[in-house]
Order: sequence, then structure tokens, then C-alpha cells
Amino acid sequence: MRGVGPIVAITLAAEIGDLSRFETPKQLMGWLGLVPSEASSGTRTRRGAITKTGNRETRAMLVEADISHESCTSG
Repeated sequence: MRGVGPIVAITLAAEIGDLSRFETPKQLMGWLGLVPSEASSGTRTRRGAITKTGNRETRAMLVEADISHESCTSG
């Protein structure tokens, strides 16, 4: 994964643990709090920002890795 150095990778592996406990990538994303919020009523579906209900430390590490990658690739 671009933008993920050894420290970030080790931290993610330690925080997430055994990936086999997640049956689908969607479950992992939910645990991380990286799924969009949703407000549905009848046939109307509205998706919003990420829920941020998952693992705060891991999500912050991923956001920092993304920002680091973006600053290295832009310009």
C-alpha cells in the first residue's frame, strides 16, 4: 500500500491482529470506521461522511499515511 512505511505497517498489523476474524473486507472497513454513514427511508438512500465509530488509532494512522503519501506525490 503506497504511503505505508514500516512503522505504519507494524502498527496496523498490531492493532488489527488476525485478519481472518473479518469475513469480508466490508467488516474490516466497519471495524476501522471507514464506511459511509447512511440515512435511508423507503426508496431514498443518502450516504454521508465516514462513520468514525471504529478503531480511532488505526484510522488516524491510515489518514496520516494518506496525507504523507499525498504530500510526497503532489507537486
